[in-house]
Amino acid sequence: MSSKSGDISNSSRADDIPVYKNTYTVYQYNLHRSVNENIHNHIHQIEHLLNHVEGRERTPKSEWNKLLFWGKFVGSDATHKLTEPRRCGWGHFPPNADKAYDYSSEKIVLSDIEDWTPDGSGNFKEISADRWGKVEADWHLLWMQSLPGRNNKLTYKNQKLRNWWSFIGDWDKAVTNGYQLVK
Repeated sequence: MSSKSGDISNSSRADDIPVYKNTYTVYQYNLHRSVNENIHNHIHQIEHLLNHVEGRERTPKSEWNKLLFWGKFVGSDATHKLTEPRRCGWGHFPPNADKAYDYSSEKIVLSDIEDWTPDGSGNFKEISADRWGKVEADWHLLWMQSLPGRNNKLTYKNQKLRNWWSFIGDWDKAVTNGYQLVK
C-alpha cells in the first residue's frame, strides 16, 4: 500500500512501489495457490497498517510487548512468538501455535480471541484449530472478526478504542484526521 504517508506495505519497502498523493493497494495473487495464501496476504497488510498507526517501527523491539496492537491484541513480543496468556495471534501464529504456519494444531490453549479486551479481562476459553476447522483461510477470518469494530465498547488506559476497520476502509481519512487505535 502506498499513500501520502509513504509505503505502508507488506513488502520489503525498498522503493518497490511508487508513492503518490492518493492511496492505493496492490495485491499479487498466485492463482496456482489456494485462497488460503491470498487471504494470508490481506492479514499481513492489516498487520502493517495497524503497526504503522501505533508506531511499531519507531518503538524499540524490547517494548513491542507493551504496544496495544502487537503486544495486547496479537500477544507477541519482538521474537514474533506468542507470549502467555494467549491472545489473538497473528497471520503466522494462531493462538495455539508454537511455530509459524501451524494452522491445524490440535494443541488446546486458553485464549481470549473471541472476547478480546486490552486488559485481558475478557473470557479466556479453550481453543484449538478445531475452532476454525484446521483451515488456514478460516483461521484468518476468525482473526479479522476479532479486530475491534464499529460500536465496540472497549477501552484502553481510559480511552475508547476506535473501530480499527476505519484504517482499512479509509486510510486517507484516518491519516488526515490523525486517528490512533484509541479515540
